[in-house]
Amino acid sequence: MKSLVIYNSQTGFTQKYAEWIAQGLKEKGNDTECLPLKKAAKKQLLNYDCIVFGSWCMAGSLVKIEWFAQKLPALKDKKTAIFACGATPVQAPEVKQFMESKLSSGVFTQTKAFYCQGGLNYNKMKLGSLMAMKALAKILSNKSGATAQEKEMAARISRNYDITEKQYADCIVEYLTR
Repeated sequence: MKSLVIYNSQTGFTQKYAEWIAQGLKEKGNDTECLPLKKAAKKQLLNYDCIVFGSWCMAGSLVKIEWFAQKLPALKDKKTAIFACGATPVQAPEVKQFMESKLSSGVFTQTKAFYCQGGLNYNKMKLGSLMAMKALAKILSNKSGATAQEKEMAARISRNYDITEKQYADCIVEYLTR
C-alpha cells in the first residue's frame, strides 16, 4: 500500500506524530512518504492508497483543515485519517467536544479523526500565538473565582511541556492497516 502522511506543524508536536505514524506504516510494509503540507500540496493524492492529514489545534479549530476537507470528496475510495494535535490532555472534556463538533460531521464522516495530545513550546511559537497563549495564561491566573480546571490550565500553559505519547500514533497506524 502506498501511503502519504501530511502534517502542518508550528512547534514540532504534530510533526513528531506524523513521523511516528509514517514509521509505523513503514514497519507494516507500506511504501510511505511523510511531508509537510507545503510540499504535500504539490502531490497528486489520488496516487496514494492511504492518506493521513495532521495539524495543530488553535482556538477551537484545526489549522489548515479546510485544505484537506476540499480534497476528501475525491478520496472517497482511499483509506484516510485525520489527526488533531493539541496542548490539552486527551482526557479533558473539551477534547471530546472539539472532536465531535469539528471533525465528525459533513465531509469528515468519510474519514476517521483522532486526537493526539502534544504540548507547548514557546521557543518555537510564532509571535501571535505566543502572545495569545501568554495572555490566556495571565487571564486564567488572575481570575477571581477560577474553577479547579481553569487553575490547572493556567498552571499547565504557563510553561513549556511535552505530553506526546507514541500510543496515539500507534492507534492511527492500527486503524489504517486493518
